[in-house]
Amino acid sequence: MIGMKDKFVLELGYELLSLVDRDHPELLDGILNLRKQKPYIPKIRIMDNITLEPFEISLNKERSILNKEENLASQILTIIENFVEKHSEIWEGMELVVKPGKMLTFRFLQDDEEYKVRAKVIGIFNDTIDLELEKN
Repeated sequence: MIGMKDKFVLELGYELLSLVDRDHPELLDGILNLRKQKPYIPKIRIMDNITLEPFEISLNKERSILNKEENLASQILTIIENFVEKHSEIWEGMELVVKPGKMLTFRFLQDDEEYKVRAKVIGIFNDTIDLELEKN
């Protein structure tokens, strides 16, 4: 079982190693953004694995072959997101710490359109959190 203190281990086949090069920040930036959007995603350790096929990855021992004709970083990010959705134990039992002054971001769907709202925590009273919405 994967818990909050456990890391994801992302192993890459040798043709994918250039994705973690400083000249190609798309994968690392994508992982950073994904973890900002979903803070329950644990740290991700990236390693090479010569036993994998050139365009194969392993995320916590679940293997996937990437389509070399499509965006490789995007495929890996999708695999990470799908893994998180499939393994609900990752976010079960997660506690949200809310303090006055902290900014929160809420994402929601309405009529198949995604919206994002940011709010500042003004105060906490009993089981109620007072928020001040950020104006765009």
